[in-house]
Amino acid sequence: MVPLATDDALYSVVKTYNDTHNPKVDLKPFGDQSTADALGQVASGKYDVTMYPYAAFREVQNTKDGKKLAVSKSIYLKSAYLLVHKNQQNKQLTKDLNKEIDHLYKDGYLEQLTKKYIHENTFAFPGADKAYNAEFNK
Repeated sequence: MVPLATDDALYSVVKTYNDTHNPKVDLKPFGDQSTADALGQVASGKYDVTMYPYAAFREVQNTKDGKKLAVSKSIYLKSAYLLVHKNQQNKQLTKDLNKEIDHLYKDGYLEQLTKKYIHENTFAFPGADKAYNAEFNK
């Protein structure tokens, strides 16, 4: 696997995966590297695999090197969370935010956003309903 930059969120995802799974992914930290560098290293054969969101592949799929790449099915789902300072004054704010996010989810707007920017409906992934339904800031 292409070494991941330690300041990249993907490094944290793989490290968290390794904490609870076997066999472990051979995680090598790297100082700084662009997505293009990582994809190029796979296309050149230096490494077998790298891990990036599908949208990164979509940007290069029709280039000379991009045509040498293949993608896997999505392998990981992590729910995003809003960070709101937890105190009595923010209780109503948290309730209102959850209500509005739920509305955006139910009317399909969040699905449209994932299709537009991530190029796949992440709400259709196995387990997405459970990950999504986790209440924010419980």
